[in-house]
Amino acid sequence: MNMIKQAQPGWLASWIATMLLLASLLVPYLARADDFLEPEQAFKLAARAQDDKSVELRVTIAPGYYMYREQFQFAADGVQLQARVPDGKRKFDETFQKEVEIYRDGLSIRLDVSQAPASFELKVTGQGCADKGLCYPPMESVYKVGGSVLGNLFGDRSEEHTSELQSRLHLVC
Repeated sequence: MNMIKQAQPGWLASWIATMLLLASLLVPYLARADDFLEPEQAFKLAARAQDDKSVELRVTIAPGYYMYREQFQFAADGVQLQARVPDGKRKFDETFQKEVEIYRDGLSIRLDVSQAPASFELKVTGQGCADKGLCYPPMESVYKVGGSVLGNLFGDRSEEHTSELQSRLHLVC
């Protein structure tokens, strides 16, 4: 019986040492995850009506991050959209193994809207990466548009309405 009592403390010490070793190996990986911003912080989208038939989308991109031009998509059921997306900076992308256009810092996109029903959902999809090597999955932002062609998309600019509009924007990964 003495042997069993002496073996238990040794087993426990070995187990604790193993767990500490595993934890020390995981710390660098956990620290790396903290180095990256959440997608909604790295890529901020804001929209405003320019007139009754167009929307301006402004994308703010955090330092150390970029977005792909060809990954932007715009859709609304029963609505004709014409996107005016500016040229980006060309670079060879290791992920896609081809020449792509990217944006840093930010950009402004104009969407011309025609033949729209009284209300519809405007879906904007985009994708970006961090310079440190993390690429995010495509992100979709959805705006509920009501009234005339753009009608009450932005309507009353009071703080209460602005908060309500911001809560309509959501990210789907």
